Amino acid sequence: NRMNSAQLYAVLQDTFVNKTITLMAHITPTSSPVDCLWDFGDGSARVATNTTTTTVSYSHPGNYLVQVNCSNLVSFVLAEVEVNIRVLECEEPEVQISQSRLVVWRSQPISVEASMDLKGCMRYGVQYLWQVFSKSTCEDEIMKEGPLPPTLESRFPPSQAVVLPVEVDVRRLQLQLPKMALKAGNYCLVFSLSYEGVPLRKAACLQLSIITAKLKPIIEGGTRRVWSRTQDLQLNGEQSYDPNMDLDNQSLLRYLWECESTSKGPEHCSSLHFSLGTDPVLGVSGSELEEGVEYTFKLTISKDGMAPESTTQTVLVKSGVIPMVYVECVSCKAQSIYEVNQNSFVSLKGICTNCRGSQRGRWSARTLHNETLVLDSSSTTTGSDGMNLVLRQGVLTDKDSYTFTLHVTDSSLDGEGAASVTLDHNMAPEGGECHLTGAGEGGILYGDGDGWRIQTLLDRVHFNCSGYSDVGFSEIPFLYSLLVTRCREDYCEDFCIYKGSNPEHSAFLPPGFHSARHRVSVSITVEDHQGATKLALNKTIEVVLPDLPPEYSSLPQFELDCM
Repeated sequence: NRMNSAQLYAVLQDTFVNKTITLMAHITPTSSPVDCLWDFGDGSARVATNTTTTTVSYSHPGNYLVQVNCSNLVSFVLAEVEVNIRVLECEEPEVQISQSRLVVWRSQPISVEASMDLKGCMRYGVQYLWQVFSKSTCEDEIMKEGPLPPTLESRFPPSQAVVLPVEVDVRRLQLQLPKMALKAGNYCLVFSLSYEGVPLRKAACLQLSIITAKLKPIIEGGTRRVWSRTQDLQLNGEQSYDPNMDLDNQSLLRYLWECESTSKGPEHCSSLHFSLGTDPVLGVSGSELEEGVEYTFKLTISKDGMAPESTTQTVLVKSGVIPMVYVECVSCKAQSIYEVNQNSFVSLKGICTNCRGSQRGRWSARTLHNETLVLDSSSTTTGSDGMNLVLRQGVLTDKDSYTFTLHVTDSSLDGEGAASVTLDHNMAPEGGECHLTGAGEGGILYGDGDGWRIQTLLDRVHFNCSGYSDVGFSEIPFLYSLLVTRCREDYCEDFCIYKGSNPEHSAFLPPGFHSARHRVSVSITVEDHQGATKLALNKTIEVVLPDLPPEYSSLPQFELDCM
């Protein structure tokens, strides 16, 4: 067929010496077979191809006119394009993201960090940019080292970046996305570095998968309650929720109530008569409840597209008018975390619905191994008396589940009422190790041993962690922290040098106080997505101020040049 016209495109049209440029001839109408003869405009020999695409690089700066003559057996067409070649006044920078793939719950925030090496270049202003694309692979975005020519964008439209919340800063090395910012699905996160005023773009990418968490069924009042048969029993599941949606924007759930068992056996459940409807509140007549019997009720919640989830509440029936007690884990609800570990902050609240102002509350706590947790001023900020209980961080252990019980009496009522909540344990990351290395004065290399002496602003330390795992969450990333504490007499200062998802990092450390012989405590922690933290390394290092070079008159001036 006869060819009518051709357009020649260059990607990149504005670039640097020794960079590969892709040349593409677009022929109308499309012809096959076709032979093309290329003149690159630099005095080199013309190149013949049997395709409409080729590549070229230039070893000298300048403006070059590239021409192509494409022909078939019956016609030929000509096209040309001008390319601009510059000299980059630095070695090209490098960028990378430590992870290649990340899996994150939709209900948790996302922290991703890029690193770059400018190769000592101070000639250009540096710009960073994070972009998120709704695609499972990143190759298309990475290949674009610079913008396409406007005439080519219509043929190769760029992917549309996901619009992020306005509070997200996309021009830093670390990207922090709030929970719920992205829908469930696969994404490509692209970090790019560019120099101001020149057509340079270096990019790295990460594949991100946002996954949905299970539905969270909750029966109001706690894990176990004491109830008076003088009142109708009411079980309320309205606090159940989908953790993948904002709490103030929940979709409708379906509710299924069952009597699962009793202390007289599961067949005793048949003595209760209640509707098997989908209402979040279940009512049971007090006349059907038997004194001294424990009933275990099961709530199953479901919604379209998600697996059903269940929870239970046990109710012990007593006679007389006793305090009707409810217990709620306030901190669990606020953090959407219903498991505990040594690092947990736990706040519990108790309510008596029929007390008349003279109630007295008393808390007790036991592990599931029946060991008592003493609740006093050293383990709580509230003590064990009262309707509220706040635990101090660090009093729980990683390997134990705990049952907290509130006992309530009221002078105007009969006997004691009680309710309890059981919080299962969350294991901290385990199985790995972290190492700290550094170079001190005179080129001394320090490793895992003691006796370190380094200079701030001159000697960096480097940590590297590997091998940690979290049972049931193999692909969820950890948070790694490099922490420093320096003290003098009765005064201490804490520094968070680094906190992020990168398992290795290099940094300067603050100097120790002279009165403490310049010693600082350095620790590395590894934290899972629910806050369970493993202390991976803790050591004491001597960090001193550097001796000022003769050309500097003050430490602040020296600090500025070291940054």
